[in-house]
Amino acid sequence: MPHRLKNSGHYNTKFFVTPNEFGDILNFFEPAQAKFEIPRLSRPIHDLNQVHQRYKIYYDYYTMAKKGERLEYLEPVYGIDLLLDSERSSFFLKGDGIQFADAPTLMEDGLSYSARWAKDTLPFLSLSFQKGFPIFEEDEKGEYYFYEDIREHRPLTYDFFFEISKYIKSITKPFKFFAPNAYPHKEYKTSVRISNDALEAVSSGWVFKKHQLQVLA
Repeated sequence: MPHRLKNSGHYNTKFFVTPNEFGDILNFFEPAQAKFEIPRLSRPIHDLNQVHQRYKIYYDYYTMAKKGERLEYLEPVYGIDLLLDSERSSFFLKGDGIQFADAPTLMEDGLSYSARWAKDTLPFLSLSFQKGFPIFEEDEKGEYYFYEDIREHRPLTYDFFFEISKYIKSITKPFKFFAPNAYPHKEYKTSVRISNDALEAVSSGWVFKKHQLQVLA
């Protein structure tokens, strides 16, 4: 079994909110001189208004009553460069989807069923921050690296990430729903947090209607 690196992985906050609520979250980034860079070859940088508008397109697609045209770059994906005092670091923001089981598939024996994932997903954003700070060393065998706790090297960024996460948690609750067409019927208690207004909107949207999903209290 391969050795698991200490301090590897990411802190992660998963959420889905309305565009207005997302705008309030973006306000946190202004004092940090945040640059939102799209990881494409040309590496374009968006200002806060462009980030907000792109999220609104993403949100509207999943909350409209009838499925509309899906744009090529629908999910927001950004590397976020930050400067807090003299401390420079980065977050990653990515649109993603919650998978759920769809109608079952009859097996070849004609008796048993197999679960099938729906082609559609439910939306959320993932804001992440690396747990480890890479330290590069060299010995007689060559160069190598290891991770130290990010809190020792980027304490301001660590506090900033959890300040945003705390705010997100204060305006959201766990996203739970029921898929009646799944085999067997399945309740989904996800790690995504959702605001009341966003839950009302997405539960009236085309994904919920198409798959007959139901909100769980």
